[in-house]
Amino acid sequence: MADSPPPELVRLLEPTASDRESAWEAFLAVHYRLLLHVARSFAKEHDAAMDAFAWMLEGLRADDFHRLRAFSADGRSEFTTWLVVVGRRLCLDWYRAKYGRDRPSAAGTTTAGEERGVRRRLVDLVGDSVDTADLP
Repeated sequence: MADSPPPELVRLLEPTASDRESAWEAFLAVHYRLLLHVARSFAKEHDAAMDAFAWMLEGLRADDFHRLRAFSADGRSEFTTWLVVVGRRLCLDWYRAKYGRDRPSAAGTTTAGEERGVRRRLVDLVGDSVDTADLP
């Protein structure tokens, strides 16, 4: 197991990094395939996977790379393993933002799984028919 963070992460998080954009691009050049794989495992359709991937990248960049700064090279896991876990959590956040959290079913007619499926189909159908030019 690694006892030090990968060099592309060190370069990205340096306090004196003069060109953060190129450091971010170098980080992505190394890890984008892994992150894309995580997004594709979470959302099977291409467009949904790309939405989840974009959400994940925004989450990793947020607050001056706050999530990436949380990595601790303590030898318990590889950076890539940690990155997959963080990526999956961000994908779960994307899914919840899109479809809402799972809630227990109200007493009675349908199961929670059926309600969740109906809600997901409704969101997908409505989301496809909205023309963004018509929005205020």
